[in-house]
Amino acid sequence: MSFDAFVTGYSVAVSVAIFAALALLLYYLLFNKSLMARISAPAQQAQLTEFVILKCPQCGFEKKRQFELGDYVGKVDQERCPHDNSQLVVSSIAKETSSQ
Repeated sequence: MSFDAFVTGYSVAVSVAIFAALALLLYYLLFNKSLMARISAPAQQAQLTEFVILKCPQCGFEKKRQFELGDYVGKVDQERCPHDNSQLVVSSIAKETSSQ
């Protein structure tokens, strides 16, 4: 067997293998129902909500409420603790997602 015949046979075999791999990939992409359902389904929009955790410095009572412009960690809020009537302090600010 000459070198040219070997290279020709090898390149034909590699070409056939690549074609077969691409054909299998195309078949998988077109006929896999779960993949197609994920692609064609409308993307669910996740709604991002910002909130703050208010904490009582005396008893440790915590309350969650919507974020308001001007809130920052350490801010003394106007709301009062239901247990000892001291002013609540913003202890943390966070965001959470909820899908619609």
